[in-house]
Amino acid sequence: MNSQIEIIPVRLGERTYEVAIGQSLLTSVGQRVRDALGTTPKRAFMLGDSNAAPWADAAEGSLREAGVVVDRLDITPTEAVKTLATLERVLDAVAASGLERGQP
Repeated sequence: MNSQIEIIPVRLGERTYEVAIGQSLLTSVGQRVRDALGTTPKRAFMLGDSNAAPWADAAEGSLREAGVVVDRLDITPTEAVKTLATLERVLDAVAASGLERGQP
């Protein structure tokens, strides 16, 4: 991985986590997820902002290269999509993706 990556701890007691800052991090998402979980997850669902599609593409590609089956839904970020119908669309997409609770 890139040695120019800075890891910043966010200390929140039991909810403490780290934030990685650096170049080309999206292309290493698959490896980072594998390292964090100790195994390669079988599936992932990505929900994103359609304006950020190029960055999401990089993350999705990295996950796929790591052997993860990826389902993705991009939503256009407007006030008009902040509805229960959009939530229903998201939940339907997650359900259709085959993700299982407890599945790495």
